[in-house]
Amino acid sequence: MRRVRTIVVATTLAAAAFVSIPGAVAAPPGTNGDIAFNRLTHGQFDIWVVDDESTSTVRLTRTDRFNEDMPEWSPDGTQIAYARCGRTEPPTATSS
Repeated sequence: MRRVRTIVVATTLAAAAFVSIPGAVAAPPGTNGDIAFNRLTHGQFDIWVVDDESTSTVRLTRTDRFNEDMPEWSPDGTQIAYARCGRTEPPTATSS
C-alpha cells in the first residue's frame, strides 16, 4: 500500500509541475514576416518580435508589475494585440 501511495504522490507532483510550466506563445507572421512571441526575462513575460530576415529581436513591452502574453497580429498584420496580467504584490506594513 505504501508503494502505491508513493507512486500516486510522485505522479501527481510530476503532473502538477508539468502543468504549471508556462509554454512559449508565438503568433503567425504579420504581413511583414515578423513573428510576435512572449519571453520570460528576469521573472516576467514580455512581448517580443523577431525579424524573419535578420533574426534580430525587439522587445515591445517592458512592465515591472505585469506579464504580457498571447500576442496576436491584427488581420492586416500591422498591429499586435496581447493579454496583460497583473502580479499580486504582498501588502507592505505601514506604521500608524
